[in-house]
Amino acid sequence: MTFPAILHMGNTVNNPGDPLYYSWLMSWEIHSLLTYPSSFFDGNIFYPLKKTVAFSDHMFGSTLIFAVPYLILKNPVFAYNVVFLLTFFLSGYGMYLLVYRYTENLEPALTAGFIYGFASYRFSHIGHLTLLSIQWFPFCLYYAEKYCDTTRKKYFYLYSLFFLLQVLSSWYTGIFIAMTMGFFWMWKLIKNQSKRLNILKILVPGKLIIFIVLIPFMMPYLEVSKSLQMQRSLQETFLYSADVTDYFFTSPQNLLYGNFSSLYHNVPNISEHALFPGLTVIVLFFISWFLTAKKYSSLRNFYLLLGISAFILSFGPRLKLFGYDTGIPLPYLFIYKICPVLKGIRATTRFMTVILISLSVVPALWLQTFQNRIHRGYRRFIFYFIIIILIGLENIHIPLWTYPVQMDPYDSYKYLAHDPLPGPVLEIPAGFFENDTHNFFINTRYMLSSTIHWRPLLNGYGSFHPPHFLEMTRILHRLDPSEMTEFLASNTNTFILVHTDLLSEEESKRILGFFDSSERVEFTRQFGKDYLYKTY
Repeated sequence: MTFPAILHMGNTVNNPGDPLYYSWLMSWEIHSLLTYPSSFFDGNIFYPLKKTVAFSDHMFGSTLIFAVPYLILKNPVFAYNVVFLLTFFLSGYGMYLLVYRYTENLEPALTAGFIYGFASYRFSHIGHLTLLSIQWFPFCLYYAEKYCDTTRKKYFYLYSLFFLLQVLSSWYTGIFIAMTMGFFWMWKLIKNQSKRLNILKILVPGKLIIFIVLIPFMMPYLEVSKSLQMQRSLQETFLYSADVTDYFFTSPQNLLYGNFSSLYHNVPNISEHALFPGLTVIVLFFISWFLTAKKYSSLRNFYLLLGISAFILSFGPRLKLFGYDTGIPLPYLFIYKICPVLKGIRATTRFMTVILISLSVVPALWLQTFQNRIHRGYRRFIFYFIIIILIGLENIHIPLWTYPVQMDPYDSYKYLAHDPLPGPVLEIPAGFFENDTHNFFINTRYMLSSTIHWRPLLNGYGSFHPPHFLEMTRILHRLDPSEMTEFLASNTNTFILVHTDLLSEEESKRILGFFDSSERVEFTRQFGKDYLYKTY
């Protein structure tokens, strides 16, 4: 289901935007830790700003996995793809472990792992590693369950480790794992009154220690949020909240439902609104709601409550139906006002991350109940074979998009790596403009290439683009002489690298002509279709 990405791990990614950004980000974090650890959050982008890593998720939890293949092969794209593929297999394996603990049976556990690891929702966000990295959720639940059953501290320590890994993988999933485990611990404290004191004795100090560990990762975000006014408005949250109809459509790349979704679900940024989990999973979920064995009723009710709560929160502050604001207020509106953490969430559709847990565990509980009526042998095999095939057909996205990445460094980057003269780099074009909209994906290519020389870049890309960068791209686009003169005067000793292969012939002549005639710019060298200048 990850074909053909698995065949081209060293030189392709699934799109030219976020995957290249993630490849740069994790490379930067390793580079900073090996050279100047104090510069961890001071990425070499959006020069001269500091704390630029905090413009997006730091993803340190994923960097820990990325580090091994990266340090061995020095190929950030290959290392990214290792992390990317592991999110699928570790998610499936973690859910398998969790459900096997509940059912003590192979088939329901494998089915749950398949649902969770290869859900259509995950393929809708194929370029968002932060949302794919949900593999530690089931491990948290698994070890928390083991601790509650045995009260052995080693299981709580393992739970805490996986909780930290999940929070450090993405702030989104950090919020969602906090919600999930908050529900879990409340459920256990209510259910296990005899163990309540033992649980609280380790839970309270344990959570305090986790919070202390997270402080160094949170502080840069608080600083950046305050200085650059980075906060999601309620209106922005509403725009990215789920419509009721979102739960009936997949992404256009879904093999079975994609064409239908393309025809009838014409919404911008469809990856955020493709929430249909598949008819097979829905049917199994509702059957389990009513027909699960009594001994699993408490477990089923917990996961039902968790899933339904996340489902309601996914609709955001007001109910949206067929694209229209009904004006009906929802619980998220109240929680948003009393819980500052939610102000960091833009897309409430991403509560689907939590819903997936419910959609994986609850059906497995009924499957365990039902299979007790089926004698071992070919009948059970055929039953589960049909279930897996149906789930697979409804979730498959083949082929996955692939975007080739130039891994042989351009001569211009090699030159910058060996030139002893210091100075930041500005690469042109810094963004493409069409109908007053910006496309900054091109900067991810420059960021990845900067891993060769590690010079500061005026370019950048992330969840947030600072005002000075946006203004710079407008100035470079207009190429007004007076604006450019002022811009160059404020950016002396800067290398300017013009990529004419990324520009039209007319744009190339206009830009090169301006720099050749400017008194503040000196031509340095030509590398094929790359022209290098330096400001003075």
